[in-house]
Amino acid sequence: MTAERRDHHRGHRPAAPALAAALWLLALARPAVAFSYLTTEDGRPLRWRADNPWVAAPYLPIAANPLNANGIYAEELRAAVIKGLVRWQDASGGQVLWDYWAGDDPVDFPAVIAHDGVSTIFFISASPEPPLLSMSTAAYTQLWFDDETATITEFDMVLNDAGFTFVPTAAQAQYGVGPGVRVAYLDDVITHELGHALGVGHSGVLTSSMFTWAWAEQSTLACDDVAAVHALYNPEAPPSGTGGLRGEVRDREGQPVFGAEVLAISADKARVEAAVITDINGAYTFEALPPGPVALMVAPFLASALALGDGYRRVDPFVCDGEAYARAVALRPDRVHVEPVEIFVGEQSLAPTLTAGCSLGGEAGMPVRGTGAGSTLETAFPVMQGGADSELLFERMDLGGVERVYRLDDFEGDLDMSVLSYSLFSPAYARPDLVDAAGADVAAADVDSPVYAYACPDANIGVQDEEPAPEDPNCTDFALWDTRLRARDLPRGTYYLRLRGSRLVEEDSPRGELYVDDSAFALVFLTRPSPEEAALSSEEAEALAAREAMCTLDERPVDYTSPAGPPLRRFTPEPLPEPLCGGCKDKNPWSRGQDTAAGAALVLGFVGWRRRRGPGALRSSAPRRG
Repeated sequence: MTAERRDHHRGHRPAAPALAAALWLLALARPAVAFSYLTTEDGRPLRWRADNPWVAAPYLPIAANPLNANGIYAEELRAAVIKGLVRWQDASGGQVLWDYWAGDDPVDFPAVIAHDGVSTIFFISASPEPPLLSMSTAAYTQLWFDDETATITEFDMVLNDAGFTFVPTAAQAQYGVGPGVRVAYLDDVITHELGHALGVGHSGVLTSSMFTWAWAEQSTLACDDVAAVHALYNPEAPPSGTGGLRGEVRDREGQPVFGAEVLAISADKARVEAAVITDINGAYTFEALPPGPVALMVAPFLASALALGDGYRRVDPFVCDGEAYARAVALRPDRVHVEPVEIFVGEQSLAPTLTAGCSLGGEAGMPVRGTGAGSTLETAFPVMQGGADSELLFERMDLGGVERVYRLDDFEGDLDMSVLSYSLFSPAYARPDLVDAAGADVAAADVDSPVYAYACPDANIGVQDEEPAPEDPNCTDFALWDTRLRARDLPRGTYYLRLRGSRLVEEDSPRGELYVDDSAFALVFLTRPSPEEAALSSEEAEALAAREAMCTLDERPVDYTSPAGPPLRRFTPEPLPEPLCGGCKDKNPWSRGQDTAAGAALVLGFVGWRRRRGPGALRSSAPRRG
């Protein structure tokens, strides 16, 4: 039996011997939209298992050393870790157990990355032998595993407080404000890294905690995160009321496409439910999707296959004469309507084969309607024909002011329109409007643009002679620049839905213009709401749209007490003549093999980082902040 170690960061860079995961805040690459697993070199997913010898269930005993240079209190670190563990535990269906100890004794709470029998969380400034990390890597998690059974046995997580300022409230974080700003919400980073500790890899889904780059709202789990951890730890018991889906992605020559992203987008909820990566045979499987129609989108993993782990090292999206293949959607012959796949409870649906095309306007690429010159009221594309309850359209957007126009003939009653662009990394901000046959705006139509947005009140600014607004510790400045239109009680008549696209400014994109698709596009969902949905007030409907767009889980209060005594160790390491480090051979006799490594990371920028030998200014629970 050989013990190996794996490193994991957000984003990534190659690591020395070990499997690594890390968090990236800036990108030189393009988006990846899928959850993935950390794997062995032969592609087997890594996980904690119930056959560990010291406990009869998948179990993570965690020892945290809170010493840091950012002024983070020990209680704040504890709260972030425990809340993150509970989130992942609930998402797994209760299949992951854990305990948490904290202290600054270097024997029981070592601030080093080493295969020493204890899983640790520490800050890099507290380490006597800090790992060599880039200044742009916010956090780094290394996994140790048995390569015969693909069982994780230990992890070590380091938070880079030498290159970042970690803050205890979401309101203090600064995302998307420039490559030189490295202020990250501790809960965002911890929750992401705990996903890596469980074996979950990176995601390109914007609302996912495992999103490849550091971004707002990562302290909450989204549909993609829940699907990943549940499939990893509870595959025999998928969530009740769900179904599966499988299919293949091939190129124009009929060859399998390895490492393609496939997104399942709910037509009922207008959101990404999950996204997966194709295997070496071009095959993919969704384990647990809600019933109803889903649209399938395929795109290359352009954020670099290294972010996916060892099993994806041979991924090559550049199969079109040196260029990457185009984003594609399964479309009907009119090249506008999406061809959805129906998901049934308790069954596994079979999707038609998706073709990754080499031309943006070609057979399998993004559709171009007519000449691509857009529509007018006279040439509007008819929709909602024959009393249909829903339509799902895919449009290539023009950012030069040309509108797409859809016609609703003999329509009455209620209408909802959702437009996904930003959350799918289209560079377009797509705004819908509803007008009557004379071209006048319909007063009964409300537009949410963006669907979800919140600006934290500035606690330093107040009205004269009044106290400033109190700081909300759970507040995050964030905007999801998708849009939604609601119209109620429309009298019978002809109406026109106009869709106009404009380019998003750089600071509205997760990683600036580097992290958007080349071509502007939008998915358009038209539905007749149910009587219950139609009866919602404007405020209630807006809150529901935001919740469904973010796909967040309810959080529960936690009453947890750490066990007495020192943290649990699986084994006691023997003294070594030299310290363990990335690239060093593990000389502990419990491990009879050479360590191996790979990586992924959470990055803000690409500034070099100098190795620090001293502990710097450290603290755990001092009464003031540094």
